[in-house]
Amino acid sequence: MGWNARRADWKSTLLTGAERLHCCLSAGGKPPWDELRHEVALPLLRGLKSGQPVVEGWFCFLLLSSPAVRHLLRVQLLERLTATGVYHDLADLPDITGSSVAALLAESLNWSSPEAECLFALVERAISTGSLPPKNAADAMFLAVSLQGPPAGSPRAAVGSHGADLLATAAWIRQFPDAEGTGTLPSSDLFREWLKTAAFRGLRRSWSRSSGHRAGKQRCTNVPSHWQPLQGHPVLPEGYGAMLVEWALACLRAWPDRERLVEENHAEIQERGHALLSLVRKCLARVEHADRLNSWLETGAAGLLSPPWNRHRLRTSPTGNTTLLWT
Repeated sequence: MGWNARRADWKSTLLTGAERLHCCLSAGGKPPWDELRHEVALPLLRGLKSGQPVVEGWFCFLLLSSPAVRHLLRVQLLERLTATGVYHDLADLPDITGSSVAALLAESLNWSSPEAECLFALVERAISTGSLPPKNAADAMFLAVSLQGPPAGSPRAAVGSHGADLLATAAWIRQFPDAEGTGTLPSSDLFREWLKTAAFRGLRRSWSRSSGHRAGKQRCTNVPSHWQPLQGHPVLPEGYGAMLVEWALACLRAWPDRERLVEENHAEIQERGHALLSLVRKCLARVEHADRLNSWLETGAAGLLSPPWNRHRLRTSPTGNTTLLWT
């Protein structure tokens, strides 16, 4: 078979694969992973063995950049977003890119397989040459709420350097509602983009409150380790600070003995509150617009930790910040 005939056959196979992928996703519910693996991912990846750049180009153009497939993934993401929290503006939600389509296929390939490694190497090359747009915060959110991602302990080399910050951001988003999460706070531009995207505000706030509520039920007085910026961490967007304040106030509100201790004006409530708020302020020191976030924190905490006759007793520090007057 001549090259032109092989190329035409390959393009036809790609179009059929994209159509099959679209049909599987259109059915709703959990994707049929075995079907995607054997009928879409493996046959198409085997066609890449020629190593011809034009073959990879058609793979990106006809499958990873398929408007129909990417639209379906965007709809799925919107459905997940609007089911949680309160949303005022979805206008800045980025478009899903080929990185999400590749992640979907990698999930069907169990991530650490040689085929998944080949797929992400292709995506990395395509992004570097401009054949695919760079991954964005929508890709990280889709991976976090719709897919499982690489299993714990799997080698990061399996997804290439392209996917490192995408996977780190998605992994943090996936676990951040967990009061006992692990890992570290990402410092990538992708994570900062996620914090700044208004379309994710409702989910960020809702998950922050639920995480804080669970922590408060355990009488938590410490900011979870995976929420704390590391030494040398760049200044964080205000969205991170808002999440942290929501978490802290929900934590205080959920302390099982808070109301009794407040009513008795017991010193323990002040000690525990001071311990938690001091750690929160330390984290907020690395956040944009920290002054107004601290004001929000202190005002909210005053209503939760002080007896009614003391709640109006706020004072202004020498730096101009409003702080609680502990009594």
